[in-house]
Amino acid sequence: MTSRGGTVAATVALMLAKASSACSCPPRSSAAREKDFILTSNNGKEEVKLTQLSVPDLIRVEPKNGIRPGAEYMLRYTGGTKYWAYPSAIDFVIDKASTGPLSYGIQLKGAPQRRLLTMSDGGGSCASNQPVIAQDFRYKLPADLQPYRQAIIYR
Repeated sequence: MTSRGGTVAATVALMLAKASSACSCPPRSSAAREKDFILTSNNGKEEVKLTQLSVPDLIRVEPKNGIRPGAEYMLRYTGGTKYWAYPSAIDFVIDKASTGPLSYGIQLKGAPQRRLLTMSDGGGSCASNQPVIAQDFRYKLPADLQPYRQAIIYR
């Protein structure tokens, strides 16, 4: 959660590409605490585990024993949400079928080309043409993730 004037702002997003992940939330300036989250499933209350992600200011919130295929979950944040623009709870269902090992691929299209690319030069709204070597490519999404295509985030 990110602190904004002493309040917490967070975004909850499903982490679909890794079956053991429930969601990610931007962490507060002071460390997020497991006791701030309540996770329930169709098997009752579950303990959570928080993991700092390599992406700045994000944590992963997940069941300590991992996510079960076919399970229904509700994750609630119980910390301060007075000025939040986001929901403090999310319901989600894990697919019954596991995605299994995933194979990602980049397919290059043609040869790299020298060209000019208009880029910001740090002077406000000013930009200039910069010489670059650019390569067109196509990213191949694994077949098991095709049903989640609209939810995939590229970084």
